Amino acid sequence: MNTAMAKIRLLIVGALLLLLLAGCSNEATDSSDGTGIGEVTEIETIYIGALFPSSGAQAELIDDLQTAMLVAAELINESHDLDWDLAQNAGLAGYGKARVEIIFADCGVTAATAREAAERLIDQGVSIITGCYDPILTEAVAEVCQQREIPMICGSARSDRLTDGERGFARVFNHIGMSAKEETELFLQYLNQYNLTSGAGISSAAIAYINNETSTAAAEYLETRLNESGLDVVAVVGYDASSSDFVEPASKMIANAPDVIFQISSTGDLTGMAEAYHGAAFTPAAAFCYSGGFQQAEFLQTVRQLEENFYNGILVCPDLLYDDGDPENEDAREQAAELFLYIDRLYREQAQHGMDSAAYLEFASIIVAAQVVEAAGTTDAETLIATLKETTFSAPYLFSGAISFNGQGQNTICAGYVALIEDGVYRWVFSELNAGQNSSAQ
Repeated sequence: MNTAMAKIRLLIVGALLLLLLAGCSNEATDSSDGTGIGEVTEIETIYIGALFPSSGAQAELIDDLQTAMLVAAELINESHDLDWDLAQNAGLAGYGKARVEIIFADCGVTAATAREAAERLIDQGVSIITGCYDPILTEAVAEVCQQREIPMICGSARSDRLTDGERGFARVFNHIGMSAKEETELFLQYLNQYNLTSGAGISSAAIAYINNETSTAAAEYLETRLNESGLDVVAVVGYDASSSDFVEPASKMIANAPDVIFQISSTGDLTGMAEAYHGAAFTPAAAFCYSGGFQQAEFLQTVRQLEENFYNGILVCPDLLYDDGDPENEDAREQAAELFLYIDRLYREQAQHGMDSAAYLEFASIIVAAQVVEAAGTTDAETLIATLKETTFSAPYLFSGAISFNGQGQNTICAGYVALIEDGVYRWVFSELNAGQNSSAQ
């Protein structure tokens, strides 16, 4: 789905939504894809707002996120032969066969335009807001949701500020993806386990990070935790993500020969740093990569071409080859893999490529939006806000199996796992599901 088509669809859907809300708030369309093109029926429709920037460097990525959301709507609105109650019924069985309708809107690229777009969607009558991928835009929209008392479910935006409890919107805000602090803890658990099981003797680390507020805060927390864990931090290197030459920051990382490195990076700079490390023939025992850069096809392709096997990061999409050796996890693992295969096939039909973890988290945001309405038995905003914080939502499509938000809005059930790029493909190596084993250390 390209951006132009998304804008056309938005205009059509916006007009339909205003008409429907004005005269028949309990009626819905019968479209199969959840985009609002169809005959009016007596079945209620749940209107979900989705805000994303439609221009700028992230435009192509945003198309993928929107496609994932549409796949979620299709799974909810149509009957599918899957071992998953939510997908077996055409609509929400526990809420009068209600269907979901996603109302996409362009939030622009500034906090001001994001606030205005959120206000417009809320005025149109959406029950829940989702989006916006960019953390600054997400924070701006969350502030509006707090003021207007509308729940917000965020899939993939990455900033610990969103769930630190200090922004004032924690009551209405809910974040599915892992925070940088949670990624740090999972990396350190894996590193400790790797040392114990393989006798690697890892004792020193270096940190590279983008010079912005979010990455700086993540780097400071990481440095503190590495010191507390007894690792010697031999370098902390900040750099400009817009640079075209990463030889200098890479050289600073390499200078003190760290055993492992940590990269708090986006896609382009992570790729540039990897190429610089390769050019210097630097091969640490492991590289741990934060943020979405690790999950992008561009970085995977680069590492495949470089033939490196030490890059680790966080993934959410189930690894279809995963085997932790624990038969107690087998049923859940097989179900998650089966569901992801089906979901990814639907996604590929529209996107022409596979689903990545950021898209999967936005998929999850629509699923949770539907689940909370079904659990609450209403689209009343106050009830939805409370239900989001009080309910554990089934997520059989994730290795974690569930999603649960705390008072600060963070999902407390680890949504991701540590993956290693080995021979050009992602491979599970560690997760909280079975912290007592480590596939790469056996």
